[in-house]
Amino acid sequence: MNILARTFLTVFPRAQVWRGDFSPTEPAIALIGASGDFKPDTNIVRRRLAEMQPDPSNPQLRSPDDFWMNFVGVLEASDLPASETRLNREDRPWIELLGPMLHAGGNQETLFTGRRLQVWLDDVMLRSRDRAGPLPERESSAVTAGSVLAEMTLCLAEGNGTGARAAQEHLRQMLPDEAFRLLFP
Repeated sequence: MNILARTFLTVFPRAQVWRGDFSPTEPAIALIGASGDFKPDTNIVRRRLAEMQPDPSNPQLRSPDDFWMNFVGVLEASDLPASETRLNREDRPWIELLGPMLHAGGNQETLFTGRRLQVWLDDVMLRSRDRAGPLPERESSAVTAGSVLAEMTLCLAEGNGTGARAAQEHLRQMLPDEAFRLLFP
């Protein structure tokens, strides 16, 4: 991830980091960049979500609370380890070379998934609280709830039912009833 992020940040000074899903084994992460400083506009997001047609396969898009659970934070080059300076380029395709080697043999410890990814995402979230601009309390709470949902899915993947139930109960307390019911019908 550090090679991809560093390469991305050579073009954009900052990147918003969003989860595409909460899968602990096959996660989807998005980096969104802009040439200037940009902050999420909660009013535009709320309006656009209201304009969307319902999508049964993505119920979180019906609720701004559930939508904001996917936002992680804002990443800058200074957040990346100084020891990792490689850039993915046409003449040095690190991702294309390293990706298959990391997947070879199915060694889950070498992949940037599960706990390793969640630790990184939590670090991005903590480092970037001020960079994303002041989010309203409801959206800020939803961002935090995203980490709790990720913890729940990690616990389920690890066979930790007690941890998963505790995280789900924490979500019940954090989210409005409608948002919680969309996640857990």
